Amino acid sequence: MELADIVKCNRLIIPVFVHVNPVDVQKQEGTFGSLLPGFTDRLGAERVNEWKEALRVAGNAPGFTLDDDRNEAELIRKVVKKISLQLRFYDEGMRRDLNGRERKTAEPSSSSLPSRTIDKPRFDVFLSFSGKDTWKGFTGHIYNALIQRGISTFIDSKELERGERIEELFNYIEASKIFVPVLSKEYADSRWCLREITKRVECGRLIIPIFLGVPPAHVRRQEGPFGVAFQWHKSCNIVGEEDLNKWKEALRAVGEIKGYKLQNNTNGNEAELIRMVVKQISLKLELPLDDEGMKRDLNGREQKTAEPSSSSLPSRTIDKPRFDVFLSFSGKDTRKGFTGHLYNALIQRGISTFIDSKELEMGERIEKLFNYIEASKIFVPVLSKGYAHSSWCLREITKMVECGRLIITIFFDVDPRDVRKQSGPFELDKGNDGVGEEDLSKWKVALGAVGKISGYSLQNDTNGNEADLIQNVVEQISSKLNKNAWPFTEHLVGMDSHIDKMYRLLDLTDKEVKMIGIVDGRRRKDDHCHCCSSQATFIF
Repeated sequence: MELADIVKCNRLIIPVFVHVNPVDVQKQEGTFGSLLPGFTDRLGAERVNEWKEALRVAGNAPGFTLDDDRNEAELIRKVVKKISLQLRFYDEGMRRDLNGRERKTAEPSSSSLPSRTIDKPRFDVFLSFSGKDTWKGFTGHIYNALIQRGISTFIDSKELERGERIEELFNYIEASKIFVPVLSKEYADSRWCLREITKRVECGRLIIPIFLGVPPAHVRRQEGPFGVAFQWHKSCNIVGEEDLNKWKEALRAVGEIKGYKLQNNTNGNEAELIRMVVKQISLKLELPLDDEGMKRDLNGREQKTAEPSSSSLPSRTIDKPRFDVFLSFSGKDTRKGFTGHLYNALIQRGISTFIDSKELEMGERIEKLFNYIEASKIFVPVLSKGYAHSSWCLREITKMVECGRLIITIFFDVDPRDVRKQSGPFELDKGNDGVGEEDLSKWKVALGAVGKISGYSLQNDTNGNEADLIQNVVEQISSKLNKNAWPFTEHLVGMDSHIDKMYRLLDLTDKEVKMIGIVDGRRRKDDHCHCCSSQATFIF
């Protein structure tokens, strides 16, 4: 009865789901379905229907779930913080900005946004996605890449306030210049996603679709997983025929748009696909891009370079490390996914990183690879299930242990005990061609040593969220290398193009001393110098 009265008041609802599934509340299933029929005989169908409608509304409102936040004290802290934000009592008006940082703000809370269309876009990009199959992977990576590029991006897990309804979400869609739906196999399972994409089609603004493991024809015709999802929505009797038809029409329209296909455009390489999408969005937003014919430098910017090719490294041990990080990984397991994203994140932070697909020349042998290991300051083995199947990986990790430098291990869906004891996927087969007993013994010792190192575990440290794990690893490496970004550079807009010009003038590959004069009436000379020097420290 209380909940029904609360819903009638039409005020903000912040539900807390304590050991119950929000879907059970929304659809009156489980314990919420078994108890209601008993009240019908006593109180009448009309009263019970009011309760069902109230449960449906509360179940639809974004709230807090104890199953997701297992620490009750931490959950309570989050609820209190949310309520304080709504009442504007939290930390003297501290709010989360578009990049996820806390800042002071006098902006109205999102719940006070008007329900009309917002004329001036507040966000550059709105990301629409199914959280259960892409948030911990692809969507998390593309969000981080967009933010790194300085592109303000709406993502509901970071921007949408708890308790806000679909109307507030529509305001953010209208307030965005570009709409990017990540069309995965479970996208159409979410009514929120279908409402988002329908609203955007109605707005008539730019849509850049990403077909992640689904062909555009399935989206356009509602076939495959999209067809199954619509059959389920229809059988639930929660959505009317009119809404279903609107969703189908919206998907047909989006399926006709030329977008990005994971398999067709990049042969399944997620990191490369994200790079292409971010570049296209930058073009649409008229952000400064790099000149043609420029080569990507270690900071992820394009620049002309006269560095010697990797094949010109001497065969002896190199005293001064040339790379900050050496990435060791199983290509068939992680190259197109996790390792590609990690490499890009390191490069964007200005950390020079060796990865064999980028640095190793065709025809070079294992001895040359050892030179690159010796030429690196930090070793990062990505220990996946296929890692021990590669003799190259095993030789690399053995060499790393012999060098005695810092090793930061990443246990990618593997148990450190399996690495330490060479069990499970790390059980070594003595029958491998060309592998002697001596090599096997060395590999076992190396794996045993690495398995004892306290590293990062995908499941234990970030609950399977790849993007969060990468951020943690990059932060630790930056700290070890003393390469934390200059504290204010990420807040400065339009610096990239100026830094690019500075690099081209300096031509850091030339060993001659140069002096450049900077004339700037806006007193931003110090900013240019600090940005350029802090991002080029790896060269010196």
